[in-house]
Amino acid sequence: MAPIAPTKNDILTIHFNYYKKIRSQVESILGLTSKELKNYTKQYENELQRAACRPVTSGTVFRDVLKSDILLVGDFHAQAQSARSLLRICRKMGGKNIVLALECFNSQDQKNIDLYQAEELSELDFLKNMNWHKAWGFPWEPTRALMKWAMLNKVPVFGMNTQKSKANLKSRDRHFAEVINQIQSQHKNRTVLIQVGDFHLAKKHLPTEIKKINKKLVIHCIFQSPDSLYFKTLKENKKNISTKKSSDFLDLNDNRWALMTVVPWVKWQDYLLFLESGFDKSIKADEIDITDHVDRFINLVCNSIQLEFNHQDLSVYTAQDPQFEKALKKLKPALRRKINQDLRNNSSFYIPELQLGVVSRLTVNHIARVAAQYILYKAGSYTETIVDLKKDFIKLIWLEMLTYFMSKMVNPKRKTDTLTDIRRTLNKAGFEDNGKEAMVLSLEQKMKEIKYINSGTLLRTRKPAQKNRAFKSASYAAASAILGGVLGEKTFHAFHKKIIQFPAVQPFLFKKMNQKTFEISYYEAIETIDSWPLPFKSKYDRF
Repeated sequence: MAPIAPTKNDILTIHFNYYKKIRSQVESILGLTSKELKNYTKQYENELQRAACRPVTSGTVFRDVLKSDILLVGDFHAQAQSARSLLRICRKMGGKNIVLALECFNSQDQKNIDLYQAEELSELDFLKNMNWHKAWGFPWEPTRALMKWAMLNKVPVFGMNTQKSKANLKSRDRHFAEVINQIQSQHKNRTVLIQVGDFHLAKKHLPTEIKKINKKLVIHCIFQSPDSLYFKTLKENKKNISTKKSSDFLDLNDNRWALMTVVPWVKWQDYLLFLESGFDKSIKADEIDITDHVDRFINLVCNSIQLEFNHQDLSVYTAQDPQFEKALKKLKPALRRKINQDLRNNSSFYIPELQLGVVSRLTVNHIARVAAQYILYKAGSYTETIVDLKKDFIKLIWLEMLTYFMSKMVNPKRKTDTLTDIRRTLNKAGFEDNGKEAMVLSLEQKMKEIKYINSGTLLRTRKPAQKNRAFKSASYAAASAILGGVLGEKTFHAFHKKIIQFPAVQPFLFKKMNQKTFEISYYEAIETIDSWPLPFKSKYDRF
């Protein structure tokens, strides 16, 4: 990959260097790479580097791919987002138009796949018969969602991998091609949609082997978030700001597309977490040190916003760590109950009173959340846990806003609900689930903010009908996450567009939440943030 000219605090350079560091760490755990794999990878990356790419709408992509005989969709096996994107592609194409062929299943196991799809084999027995954990080695849950969708929509699913452990990449491509051609000959009126590792999609790899068997087949490829394309398009966008367009899809010509839903460092960070989790017993990795993961994200965010401080006091535990349980006993009962409730909800957060963080789930967003709240603690903005969610609702919103804003620096592809999405959900007929109360709260708070912006004064009167109404604490927590996400999205967009810049904006954002004047400063800040543009009207606008 072409090096990026280093510039101090240049976001592209910071992200690129972080990506190289994380990828290098993963590769060191995986060990020596064979000469064959190096050449295979190089052909893939060279092809993408040479490819001309331009943003296109998802509508354009799906109008074309529905005409294909074969649709190869790339997969990054340790990334759950890859499987979720494949499921979205399946839904978009429609169950009646496709059959599925998956690399994660062996072609020799087709009888078990058919029995499972016919619900004549339990999930437990299916995984046992398939020898899932040993044969594939990645979590089942992402594939499970795909299989359940296929069963519901009566979409045939085929295995296409080989049981031969010593099969090299070229022979595997040949085997894939033979199976794919056989499936296509049996389902000529449907597109054979294939999930396979992204490297196989290079022209000289699997597509060539398929064409050797049947030259007439129309083959389309959708690469998933290739690293080189991400940095390549970012560099081009920096040079040509006036022509920059935003889209999840790129047209690479010759019936090739790229779906860009995950940034490279998040993809490899997820892989690192997977390796360190010990899920794959064949990989020897050091025991996971969650503090190191949080520390890396702290460095990434601080470099991005030009913030410097000593963080040698950083201490982070997983929710199951006995040392963390011991530390909780030092807290007052009310605070301890609040934290235990958050843990039951699988939340991750920083506890100022104990000067430690807790990660409930080993995902990028959860780790980034702890990193963000630690930064706020060190900046003097967040110095005590918010226990009374109703009384300190706006503090909670501000905390969620800043947490989301900084976690988005780590994972720029994450998205949140907008007010349009909230209204759309509330207007659905029969919507009575547990989230309705939180959404009502969100809209009421937003109306209060709009009234302040229009009048310049904070109205404290309550309607008689609302006087005795009591919302659950969980609803305040959910509403603060919704509103904080909306504000955080706008703040990140303003930062990305250089409407705001650090360090000048730091006092505005990192205001001290325990000050008596915080409420009025919150509403004054909302007036400013409201003037910043929205990156999208609805999160469903993007693929």
